[in-house]
Amino acid sequence: MITILQHNKKGQLSFYLLIGTLVLMIVLLFSVLEQRRIEQEVVDFTPVENFIQGCLEESAKEGLIAYGNLGGTITHDKYYITSFGETPAFEPNETKTTDELLIVLQKETKQNLDHCLDDMSKLQDYTIEKTNAELSVEQIGKDMHYKLIYPIQIKKGESVKAFSTFTYDLEFDAQNFINALNELLQAITRTKIPLSNMLDIKEKSGITVNSYIDDGLTVYVLEDDISKIDQTWQFVFCVEDVPEEVVQNE
Repeated sequence: MITILQHNKKGQLSFYLLIGTLVLMIVLLFSVLEQRRIEQEVVDFTPVENFIQGCLEESAKEGLIAYGNLGGTITHDKYYITSFGETPAFEPNETKTTDELLIVLQKETKQNLDHCLDDMSKLQDYTIEKTNAELSVEQIGKDMHYKLIYPIQIKKGESVKAFSTFTYDLEFDAQNFINALNELLQAITRTKIPLSNMLDIKEKSGITVNSYIDDGLTVYVLEDDISKIDQTWQFVFCVEDVPEEVVQNE
């Protein structure tokens, strides 16, 4: 009889130990799941997202400013605008298009963007798996539309988040500028552009044309106050003065 009672007590003890173990495991499992849920809710990935968006916006503005400095010079003998850097030269009497402008903007913006994104390593709290960035630029209405395809995966602790597409609209009417530039280039007579042409351009486009003489060059500056780049946007090109001996031989 005693043996049977002892056996029953051992069986009950084993049962209670099993139940206790199962309860403990369930409690631990819920604790781990809850901890992970809390971590995922607490982790803030906006610094990475804001960094990339900031790079896109600043690079777009810097690219537009860089384009404005690529006008070059119309020489008296060859009579074309030579380029600074690798910007294609163009004939003064050749009609410009927004497509040519977009090609240069895309290139200048992408260079600045790549340099900016390289600094993302400063965000030391995150593990970031990066891929190649692809940038496109197009004119939509009176805005320049920038679209960045940049698939990345960000990890912090046990939390993971992925980003892919970033966009930015910069207020700059490229077609309006191109129309003003074409009218100005067509009005060039050697080194002089009549004041009436400058006033007509201002009235039609809102773009101001200024000029000044600098070391044998007439410098023309197109200013667009409408563009939203935190400063007055300028496009500058020069016209080389015709040497006196050339004038006398004509």
